[in-house]
Amino acid sequence: HTRIGRVDHNYPIEDTITVLKGFVQEGLFDHIGMSECSAETVRKAHAVHPISAVEIEVSPWSMEPETKKVLATAWELDIAVIAYS
Repeated sequence: HTRIGRVDHNYPIEDTITVLKGFVQEGLFDHIGMSECSAETVRKAHAVHPISAVEIEVSPWSMEPETKKVLATAWELDIAVIAYS
């Protein structure tokens, strides 16, 4: 398993996922997960290779609009959500 700790905005997410996809094809990883990302980034990444899990902050005291979008996107694309906070 691998998880992107943070999205590096200096590189297109499609490029990062393409590299990780190669690792999956080589048998080095089984799944790709992401952390601290937007719904748009999840969609772009998932279009290159299925994303297995997304880690996001979920708190009833700070439910940001983007958090709701990420949750809805994960639900739509059948991606597991790992919530913290």
